Amino acid sequence: MAFCGQCGTLLASGNTHCPHCGAIMEPEIDMRPVEDFGTDNPTIASSLSSLAPGGSRPAVQPPANQAATPGQQRLVLRSDGGMVTEAQTYDVHTPRPSLHPNNQISPPRHTPLPQSRQAHTQSVEPKRRGGGVVLLITLLVLLLILGVTAVIVLRPVSNNSTPNPPVPAQQAQALLQQYYGDINNRDYRDAYNLWGIDPQHPRQTYDQFVGGYAHTQHVDITFGPITTNADGTVQLNLTIYATDAISSGTAQHVYQGNYMVGQQNGAWKILRASFQQIS
Repeated sequence: MAFCGQCGTLLASGNTHCPHCGAIMEPEIDMRPVEDFGTDNPTIASSLSSLAPGGSRPAVQPPANQAATPGQQRLVLRSDGGMVTEAQTYDVHTPRPSLHPNNQISPPRHTPLPQSRQAHTQSVEPKRRGGGVVLLITLLVLLLILGVTAVIVLRPVSNNSTPNPPVPAQQAQALLQQYYGDINNRDYRDAYNLWGIDPQHPRQTYDQFVGGYAHTQHVDITFGPITTNADGTVQLNLTIYATDAISSGTAQHVYQGNYMVGQQNGAWKILRASFQQIS
């Protein structure tokens, strides 16, 4: 009974090829004892001499007309009667054993860079960082320039913008405030000059004007309704609180009335006044 050395299929006697995998079978070695042979036979004597102690059996070779199948293992007789396989042979189509068992690939060996390359590699990172800092500073400078330019461009617009001129009522009210401010400061000449010329209502002389405030120590005013007329004049209703000096000390007198204010020669002037004492 024999089995295929490649796939283990049971072989029939006399099979030279495996019917399953097609492997060529080695010829069976007749291990039966040799009966009645003469040692004088030169062929037998040479065979026996190889089996003497210290000798080795010759390897059994396949017949000359049978070529070894690529990848097939040859059987070799050992000196102790057993058989071993000859070193495995491969052809170009036979996969070779992996140099890395268990599919483990050795890590690549680190080869140190030359000193010149190392110096260049170390100098690249500082240059990159320096370039980022320079770019950031440049952007900040540009933003600062844009901000200053915007301020310079917008400032003339705000400076050239003129406020709305005061209305006649506001100008007339400011004139009377200045008038009584001059009286309280004893600037009678300036106060007198704020009166305009009205042919229908000629103003009193300067001496008469000053004599009218000879005993007045201080004047306070409060404005009432202000009316702007169609001709451009403004009528202002006032209440005057005058503190006058008397022989026994001081006394306060209250007057109510109105002033008519208008423009003469481009300046606001007091045209006329009408008051009466109420206390």
